[in-house]
Amino acid sequence: ASFSLGEVHSLVLTRAGEVWTLGDTSFGAMCNATEEEEAERPLWLTRCELPLHEGEGVVQVVAGAFHSMVRTDRGRLLAWGDNTHGQLGPDRRSGFVYAVLEEAELGASADRIESLDADIETALQGAAEVREVVIPLRETERLRWVDSAVFHTAALTDHGRLVLWGDNAYGQLGSEPANASKAGDSEMSVPLGPAEGFFASQVALGESHTYAMDNASRLYSFGLNAYHELGRMPGQQWDAYPSPMQLPLEEDEALLHLAS
Repeated sequence: ASFSLGEVHSLVLTRAGEVWTLGDTSFGAMCNATEEEEAERPLWLTRCELPLHEGEGVVQVVAGAFHSMVRTDRGRLLAWGDNTHGQLGPDRRSGFVYAVLEEAELGASADRIESLDADIETALQGAAEVREVVIPLRETERLRWVDSAVFHTAALTDHGRLVLWGDNAYGQLGSEPANASKAGDSEMSVPLGPAEGFFASQVALGESHTYAMDNASRLYSFGLNAYHELGRMPGQQWDAYPSPMQLPLEEDEALLHLAS
């Protein structure tokens, strides 16, 4: 059994292998419960009906800020919820719920208001669909761990590669950013792996920055640095290049675990 907490919802994986969601239904991060269950239980508590293969089970649940993911024992990653910046995968071009709701909150023109409700409904329908995330894995390579934040997602493979996708406004994917982002903008990158002399063992995501640790306990950081969250010099607002962090550790001391 395990659990994961998002911004407005939570995911729970039971010992029986069931996945439950609790929380706000506004962003499509809750599951597609059956009509019978919706009649029996409150809307904020639902059991997920996932498109699993015969004999396939869930081994990890991940609640992003407004989206949800599950990793299966066959190495598949299933996702649903808000997809404003492709945090469910760059190939998925639907479910931009956050962007539409933000537009409504900021105030839209009179002629735009008429179509806004329809756009919200369309976005929610797209967000509610549970689909597999397409990740460019190599032959014999499998997913080992997944983490997600607000608008970007990370996956570790058993080959030691770190795969990132979603929003890259501040270089949090480890690649050169566009310095601006809008709904639908998304990319995928593999900034660290054995080819770079880095066998990724752990990853943790902040809202707009990323930490990665290798099997030698070296810690790298990249992304937004407005509050010095990367450990860079004051005044450096962001850095897309994964760089090692210098921590005041004792000679025989090593990092053990990352958390986001």
